[in-house]
Amino acid sequence: MARYLKWFGLVCLLPLVGLAILLIWTGYGELVASTELAKKIDGMRQDGVPFDNDSLSLYYATHTRKEGTDAWTEALGLVQACQNITDTNLFPKVGNGVLPFDLRPGMEWPIEPRVAEYL
Repeated sequence: MARYLKWFGLVCLLPLVGLAILLIWTGYGELVASTELAKKIDGMRQDGVPFDNDSLSLYYATHTRKEGTDAWTEALGLVQACQNITDTNLFPKVGNGVLPFDLRPGMEWPIEPRVAEYL
C-alpha cells in the first residue's frame, strides 16, 4: 500500500509541478508585455501622439475643420439610400464605349447624339 501511495503521489506531483512552471512562465511573459506597453504609452504621451479614444477625439477636434460637414452627411446618406436599390434597370444607360483620353471643348465625341437624346 505504501508503494501505491508513493507512485500516486509522484503521478500527482509531476503535473502540479508542470502547471506551476507554466503559470510562472505565463505570468512572467505578461509582466514583460505590460511593462513594454507602459513604456510605449508613456513615450506616445510625451510625443503627443494620440493612442486612445479621448486623445484621438481631442486630436481630430483640433486638427479638422467643420466646413461642409452637413453637405457630406447628406451626400453619404444619399449614397447609402442608393445602395438599397437592387434593380439596376431603373438607371439609364448612356453607353458602354470607352471615353476619350483627352476631353476638350469642341472635340468630336461619337456618342454625343445619344447623350443629347437622353438629356
